[in-house]
Amino acid sequence: MSHACYNMTWAPAFRPIARGYLALAIPALIFHVLFWLQVATHRSLRQLSMLWVYNYLVADMLLLIQFLVEYFLRTSLPFCISAKLYLTFCSLEASAPIFFTILEAYMLVGLNVTRYYLIVKNLDIAIRFPYIFVLICVFLYFVGAGLLIFQVELFGTVTLHKHQHTSSCHLQYRTITTQLVNLIIVLLIPILLNCYFVTLTTIHVRRSQRAVRAQVNKPI
Repeated sequence: MSHACYNMTWAPAFRPIARGYLALAIPALIFHVLFWLQVATHRSLRQLSMLWVYNYLVADMLLLIQFLVEYFLRTSLPFCISAKLYLTFCSLEASAPIFFTILEAYMLVGLNVTRYYLIVKNLDIAIRFPYIFVLICVFLYFVGAGLLIFQVELFGTVTLHKHQHTSSCHLQYRTITTQLVNLIIVLLIPILLNCYFVTLTTIHVRRSQRAVRAQVNKPI
């Protein structure tokens, strides 16, 4: 009985590039670990209002760990592995970066919305509505996973594909239209929302500064 044989190793031309990524990923992960040690040992840093920042950093750290695991598997696994094992590793390698990119994009939106309400409306959402605040943070993880499941399993607009130059696995869109829609959801909408709330916050801060200066310079 014959079994299909799959190769997980990177293409030879990509291996020096991967080692360069590894040289950047290891120090970045060390900085993450040092930061979390500070959070663990300093109670003042463990605040609910910092949850967006912590979620973003967790996603970033998991993305680094994903690359390190990918590097280990791509350089340490036997030349030939089973089809089931290959499909599992390949699917995780392709979907993890997209999942964490979606999370980070919308976590930045959440951070800027929270800052807007705190600065402009004088409303600390984390203190006023703590349970809703935490639920929204958790809900984003399901949104990211749901978006991938809808595209891959339900709509079939994305297929698993092996890059011809690097041999890395990635998700390839069937049509340009679905790719554009995904870019709008993952990149354009978060960028526009971030710009909108940052602009509103900046305008409010500048107006407040001008009002304070005018009050100080007002003749008695």
